[in-house]
Amino acid sequence: MAMIIRQEIDLSLTENLIPAVVHIRQYDSTAKQIACNIYVGGAAYTLPDGAVVSVSGTRPDGQLFQYGSDTDPEVIWIDGTQVIIAITDVMSNAAGRMAVDVTLTLDGSVAGTFAFVLRVQASSVGNEAISTGSYSGAVEAVAAAIAEVYINEDGYLVIESEDGLNLTYSMDDEGNISIDYEGRSSGVNI
Repeated sequence: MAMIIRQEIDLSLTENLIPAVVHIRQYDSTAKQIACNIYVGGAAYTLPDGAVVSVSGTRPDGQLFQYGSDTDPEVIWIDGTQVIIAITDVMSNAAGRMAVDVTLTLDGSVAGTFAFVLRVQASSVGNEAISTGSYSGAVEAVAAAIAEVYINEDGYLVIESEDGLNLTYSMDDEGNISIDYEGRSSGVNI
């Protein structure tokens, strides 16, 4: 059974609240949910039957997202006085701050709009498979991206990769391999 982390925030139909800021990590999607407590005049508001809620926003890279409880009930749904939003890959892949709108619709008309800020903290590694995987998963991701392996004219092993990390490999005279990616280095003895 997967663990779900649910963060609660307060949204009001009648009060001018400072928008809540929800912090998540880049690529962190399957275990995170936001539970929006809905209030009217300071009292919890139970959303009526037939209400539809949607969530939309523009990521820092300019890409839009939009989900509705009528079309995407696995992403956004109503639970009594709460609107539950499951964080998706689309929401969490671009690091930065984004305004997110939650819109309540009754009988086809907008009854209220709420806003919060989603703050996506950049992953320490710019590759989702490596960032979210275990060590063996990271090794599999790098191995799957190997495009070519050969011996160069100096007799050294050369590995070319298509992994998106800009990996470079070098071997010294003693056979020690150094792997550099995006300015970081690690030594491997083979």
